[in-house]
Amino acid sequence: MARNRLIYIFAALLSFAFAIGYKEQISAVILAAFVIYPLFAWLTTLALSRFVSADFSQNSLRAEKGTRFDIAVNVRNRFILPCVPMELLCGLPDEDSGLVAEKKIFVTLPPLGKATLSMGCRNRYRGRYRFDIRKISVFDPLRIIRITKKGKSELNAVFVPRRLEIPDIEYFCESEILAVRQQNSADSREDFSHVRDYIPGENVQLVHWKLTAKQDEIMIKQFDGSFDRRALILCGINAGSNERDPLLCTDTVIETAIAFARGFSECGIPASVEFGSTADSFCSVTNQAEFEKFFELMSVIAPNGESFSTEKLMGEEAVLVIVTAALTDDIIALADRAASEEAVIVAYVNLSGKSPEINPENEKFIFMNICGAGQDYLSEAFREAVAED
Repeated sequence: MARNRLIYIFAALLSFAFAIGYKEQISAVILAAFVIYPLFAWLTTLALSRFVSADFSQNSLRAEKGTRFDIAVNVRNRFILPCVPMELLCGLPDEDSGLVAEKKIFVTLPPLGKATLSMGCRNRYRGRYRFDIRKISVFDPLRIIRITKKGKSELNAVFVPRRLEIPDIEYFCESEILAVRQQNSADSREDFSHVRDYIPGENVQLVHWKLTAKQDEIMIKQFDGSFDRRALILCGINAGSNERDPLLCTDTVIETAIAFARGFSECGIPASVEFGSTADSFCSVTNQAEFEKFFELMSVIAPNGESFSTEKLMGEEAVLVIVTAALTDDIIALADRAASEEAVIVAYVNLSGKSPEINPENEKFIFMNICGAGQDYLSEAFREAVAED
């Protein structure tokens, strides 16, 4: 635009010199046109700016992160002069990088005309975003006058995480829960009267059986109840200190926790998810409806510096899953304590490319080293962890 103004000033000076050198009527008309045009252009552009509008075709948007989607913008010219051109300054996600950036959009409209612009976008991270049309600018035909007004249209968007899967989690849960039951019941069966030794035909055997039959039934129910198919997922949604992309790391932690909750729900195993130290940082996932509610919450939750509590009562669940991007000594100690009474999985989201400071062969729990974001990395980490176990 600055170049157009310089060219116009240079042409006006030439017309002025031409009018002085050649005292003809045509030279005076040309000079008058150069002098009058800026004022006329400013007035018409000012009027045009009052009659143009640009709005998003929808107020809300929901899409999966990392996928391509279209955003439509409706532009309209209610003036009797053409709009050549109109510039929109918008804050939209870039289709290539997946990051929100300022975009300039140019459109030409005829008198009393309207159009719909469709733009391809892609957002890299999950969460809640707000896109807006920040400025609307109109120009004169020579583009030496520009008048800008503030845009008022906004689009609220929610980008949900990907729904990943844990391969063969049902078979894994059945085998691990059975192994824990066998280990913990090895020294407990002698407490039941039906395995005590009696002399055949002895009266005390019949009397004892009648008196303790109900007690045995209660004890067996209590014993089986202590090994219910339940799971607890501890999720630290804060990224590690050495991560190159903290937002991607946080998304990977959340997607991993969602994958475990989804797997347990599909297997019929009630799961509880804890992602903070407060009472609000807790979700129960026992059916599909509760899973969808949990999924919606994790789609928009933001890291707040909190972490799950490592003070947990042992023996309440059959499976404990710890999903974290910060592998601390407290987490390892918690996993070691819990591994003596339940199946424990530590899913370490490690996107930094560095080797974890832990040897899975020396630990009682199952250790997953998740080195990337996506289904392939999660499946590979789970299969390797189960194979090593």
